This record gives sequence, structure tokens and C-alpha cells, in this order.
Amino acid sequence: MSDLLKRAYDPEKFRKQGHDMVNRLADYLAESLNRTDIPVYPYKEPDERYKDWDRDFNSPGEEGLSDFFDDTIRDSIHLHHPRYVGHQVTPPIPIAALSDMLSAMLNNGMAVYEMGAVSTAQEKVVMNELAKEIGMDASAGGMIVSGGSIGNLTALLSARQALQNSDIWIDGNNSERQLAIMVSENAHYCVERASKIMGLGDQGIIKVPVDDDLKMRVPALEKSLKNARDRNITIIAIVANAANTATGTFDPLDKIADFCRDEEIWFHIDGAHGGAAAISRKYNNLTKGIERADSVVIDFHKMMMMPALCTAVLFRKENDSYQTFAQKAPYLWGDNDDKQWYNVGKRTIECTKRMMSTKIYAMLRTYGFDLVREYVDTTFDLAAEFAELIYADKDFRIVSEPACNIVCFNYIDDFEDLHKSNAFVTSIREEVIKSGRFYISATLVGEEMCLRTTLMNPFTDKKDLLELLDLVREFARDEISKLEEVNLHT
Repeated sequence: MSDLLKRAYDPEKFRKQGHDMVNRLADYLAESLNRTDIPVYPYKEPDERYKDWDRDFNSPGEEGLSDFFDDTIRDSIHLHHPRYVGHQVTPPIPIAALSDMLSAMLNNGMAVYEMGAVSTAQEKVVMNELAKEIGMDASAGGMIVSGGSIGNLTALLSARQALQNSDIWIDGNNSERQLAIMVSENAHYCVERASKIMGLGDQGIIKVPVDDDLKMRVPALEKSLKNARDRNITIIAIVANAANTATGTFDPLDKIADFCRDEEIWFHIDGAHGGAAAISRKYNNLTKGIERADSVVIDFHKMMMMPALCTAVLFRKENDSYQTFAQKAPYLWGDNDDKQWYNVGKRTIECTKRMMSTKIYAMLRTYGFDLVREYVDTTFDLAAEFAELIYADKDFRIVSEPACNIVCFNYIDDFEDLHKSNAFVTSIREEVIKSGRFYISATLVGEEMCLRTTLMNPFTDKKDLLELLDLVREFARDEISKLEEVNLHT
């Protein structure tokens, strides 16, 4: 064996590097939470950042490892900084990072029980407990997959199989009718992508209108369904938002569940972001009816403090989760007809997958769902407080009434042209990000571009939010001054 392999696997070197890494990350966590002067996002143009890392790649090997770790931390976006209020990405809880290190070292890839025995058992515990927390009974269950896109696709494949009289996996889609999915017009793009992957084509997505509060219009479901049936289209599922990505709006789940029950249509909830509200005692009214869905997707890496990617796919009747991937693979499992909950590759798109359950299990075993409840309540409460600050400030307005921890707002301008107004908002956001003092996002609500904050960090406070408004105000006024100067010269 070469000295290089021996050095790479040396236990004592790993011990030292591990201690150094934990110390380094603990320092980073302290600096972030204490709001030191590190930029929330160290802005660089893509080409500039690529050149920096291209140069770094040619640096010395083991001797430069500490510098590499430091540079990676410094150059990354800092989710643990209370002034990160951008996209729906949580600051991971430290116990999850430690568990991920454990999982990476053990590398017990899941697909068949004997290769991932511990994480398979942990996954079943986690999914059973989560099902109970959101109000499902003992017949519920599911699995953990790599992200909401795969989760939604997995659930919708099961919905299609449940509708058919034949086995699509074996016989193919031999239906004489066009199949389609009904979704809110504000649904995440991954639902439409799932329908295209399923081969449903352009007619495979039927978008249901939303009301003034951006919630799916339940009365419009009946009209949309009748129109579909008149065109010989069979609806395999109705997908509701809990909540939608842009504004955090929850569809009326209970009423949609009633409709699906009456029409005998599979009811799926994309609860990637807001499904965790069902665990809260304070905000679970937002998800009333979630326990009645045939399938639900909830991201652990959004509102449950886990690093990406890990998503729960829950089925009200766990038996439904076995219908989709009935595939022969004798080198993995012998009996294809036996459900075998412990061979998770039988019911997921993924074959090998990481020990995703270990970090979730570790958090819940240590802190229980009370920690999740506190996290949800804290971030949702903060959004309500932020909305009140905006209502009280004459320079700003709320664009969409917040339901969870997503707040869409704008600086009040007097542009009559929507295109100019949207460009104005975009430029303000760019200035905020480049300043490094905050990270915020933007979204379209209807045709209006607005500033968007997702309050994912429970350590963000009122002072941070007031300073964000002051910073936006400062850049907005600067931008208006520039435009006025241009107008004077023209």
C-alpha cells in the first residue's frame, strides 16, 4: 500500500483535523449569531469567484487544508447570521451537522436493509412519529427522500398508480384518456416538472385560479374538473399548497379535502415549507385538513432545522407507498411481492441514498418535537411583528398579507409604469445584497416585483428588521435621486 493511502486514512490526523474543524465551525457560529462584521453574503460576480477558486485548486495539498476550510467558510453565504432573511433555507442545528459527519464517515447507503440497517430503522421511527404529530393514524407512513421535487414526484406517481386498473410499472400508461393534475396557479414549478417527467405533456397540468388572498378558489375546482372531464381528461390528483413558495399562502386544505373525497380524487399537499406548521400548537390552524390528504410532502431542511436535502413523503395509507416501484431486482431483494418496509429502495426513486434519517432522529431524540414547535412559532411570530413594523412605516407597504414566516413588501414609489417600478425594486435588492449587511430575495406577486424576506433564523430580532427597513429606505432614496438627476439632464 502506498504512503499516500496510509496518510489519507490516518486516524490520528483525522482526529486533529476533526477537532480543528469543530473549533472552526463553533467560532463561525459564534461570530454569526453575535452579528460581527462578517458580511451575510460576501458578494462577488460569478466569473470572479470562479477565478479565485480555480487559483486555489492549484494550492499545496495537505499544507493548505486549513486555509481551504477558512476560505470556504468566509466565501459562503452565512445562514446562521440573523440578517440572512432570504430564501427558504434554514440555519442547521449543530447536532445535525455532527450527525451528518457521522453518517458521512459510516457511509451506510440505504436501499436494502442489510446495507443501511440502522438508518432504515431510524427512518421508520421518524416517519411514524411525524405522521402522529400531524394527525394521521397508525395506518400512515412513508419515507425520506432527497428534496421536495423528488418527494412530490414520488407521491404523484403513487396517485397515478392508484387510479389505474392495470400496473403502469409493468404495462405502461395504456389509458385512452389524457391524464392530468390540478394545481393552484401559484404551485411550485416542481409540480409541473413532475407531470412532464410522468409524460403527461402540456395538458397534464390544469391550473386552478386563486382568490385575492392568493389561495386556491375552491368553487373553481368544480368548474375546472367539469371542463377536464368534458375534454376526456382524467384528473389523477389535486395538489394544494401549504404554503406556496412566493408568499407563504396556505390553500384551504380542509375544503379541498372535502372536494377530493366527494369526487374520489387523490389529494396531495405540497407542504415543503409550511407543512411543519401542523406540529405547532399555535399555528396548526393553517394546516387544518392535512391529516386527510392521501399524501403530503414536508421538507425537514426548511422548517425543521436540518441541512439540505431531506424531505418526508407521508402517505395516509402507507400501503399506497408500495404501489409505484414494484421492480424485480434479485441481487437486492429476493421476494418482489413482499412489501418489506425495511428495503426502502422498493418505494423510492433513489436506490442508494444517504443516512438522512440519522440527523433527524438525533434532533428529535434529544429535543423532541417541542424544539420544532418553538422554532415554527418563533419565526412565524417574527414575521407578524415585521408586518406590523411595515404597516406603521409610511415609506413601505405590505404586498401580500403574511400567513407564516414569509413577508412580501415594497418601498412606496410613484412610478406609473410597472416595468420601471419592478426594475426599481430589483436594483434596491441588488444594492442590499452587495452591501453584505443583509440578504433578501424578491418575487413576483401577480405582475408586481416585490421584496421578500423569509425569516428562517430564530435569532433575527426586531432591531435587525428595523435596520433592514432603514437600509432599503436608504438605497431606495439614492436610486430615486439618481433617476431624478438623469431626468434633469435629459
